[in-house]
Amino acid sequence: MPATITYNIERTLDVSFTQLNVQEALDKDPISFIAIALAKLISLEQPPTPELPTSEPAPEPVSDEPSDEPSDEPSDEPSDEPTPDPPIPPQLPPVEFTGDWCEMAQSYLHATHKKNGELFRGKDEMTNKRKAIRAFCDAVGTARCQPDIDALWDAATQWAKDMREDAEGGEGTFGTLNTKMSNTKSITHHLGIPDDKRHDGFEQVYGIVQNLNKADKEWQTLSLGELRQLLKTKSGDIFTITTLRNWVSAQLDDPPESDVDRFRVMVLACLTFGHRQQDFIDVGYGKANAPTSGVKEGCYYDPTTRLLHTHGKTDKIDKKTKKLHLRTVTMPPLAVRAIAMYHTDTTHTMLLPFTVSDTGSHIRTQIIGRVFEQNGWPTKHINVTLLRCLYETHIRDIEKLPDDEIEQRMKEIGHSPKTAERHYRKYGGIQGLLLSQTAQ
Repeated sequence: MPATITYNIERTLDVSFTQLNVQEALDKDPISFIAIALAKLISLEQPPTPELPTSEPAPEPVSDEPSDEPSDEPSDEPSDEPTPDPPIPPQLPPVEFTGDWCEMAQSYLHATHKKNGELFRGKDEMTNKRKAIRAFCDAVGTARCQPDIDALWDAATQWAKDMREDAEGGEGTFGTLNTKMSNTKSITHHLGIPDDKRHDGFEQVYGIVQNLNKADKEWQTLSLGELRQLLKTKSGDIFTITTLRNWVSAQLDDPPESDVDRFRVMVLACLTFGHRQQDFIDVGYGKANAPTSGVKEGCYYDPTTRLLHTHGKTDKIDKKTKKLHLRTVTMPPLAVRAIAMYHTDTTHTMLLPFTVSDTGSHIRTQIIGRVFEQNGWPTKHINVTLLRCLYETHIRDIEKLPDDEIEQRMKEIGHSPKTAERHYRKYGGIQGLLLSQTAQ
């Protein structure tokens, strides 16, 4: 008899024949023994299924009203790192169009019980619903009676852009606009209307408004004490863009022998003029080495003309060619010298010979981190974005460039002047800090 069968029968007989030896039972009455054993095997009770723990009650939904509560994300260190997207709710089946989107929204929201209207819960559910309906109707405008979904989103997107311009001009706030756009999205979701994923569409504008609202809350100008703590060097001086440019200039006067050190000098020279790292990545060195496909198709730096032909994080797609617009930038003399220093007697075909996937941690740790540590400069919260912030305050508060020249600089580096003014003035007190240091 196979061992596994014998083992199972023995376990069964421990219950039914506790006083008998298995072999003895088989010898006495094998047929009865096997019948009883099989019956016991079949009828063996399975271990009881443990009861599942009682699920916790669902958390109270968050109101769409702007909140002053601190974000989970660190607000003291701006970053270019992409943040994870929130979970996408399942697409609801579309509601049949009955002739007026606003009436449909009103009928749906007023018909829902409080437990189903969680997106609009708060101190006064009906007040929140009325605000949501009003925002939705303002957004769809004259498209309220058109069944075409694209027409609805076109109207809502233009409304959002107009509201954004008003907020940037001081008429209204990004917090209010963010709430209205959020309510509009909530209603379209409940009506089964697919999100507007088109380029320059409602979703894209909503993302921009969210960032601007976050900037208003979190990117407040630091106090002199906070600036001093962040930018103080080991020698007691205050780190500025001028500090970094002077170091680059000294390195160019006496170039380092190490290829790695020369590369670091070139990268930091390029980053002292407000550029994002994306502007230089996957860019050919010379027109002949420009990529012929992919996102960076046609991007190159021409060492003879000093022109950088590139596009980066914020450049828009040409509606005719469906490709990103190329920006043509005249590189500053300091960056030109650093690029020439690195590429002399080399065979590199790319301006920065590494890939996009290398840039985030490599530039932050192996370039900025190493150089700053070696020179006794501050290393906490120092990254590409901070260098860009310091550049923004430098041209406004230290160089005091006229507005038209600042606007031209912003075009060259792919920044919106209004957005830059709001986002990158966190260090706007640096001039006062420098003056206070001089007076000591």
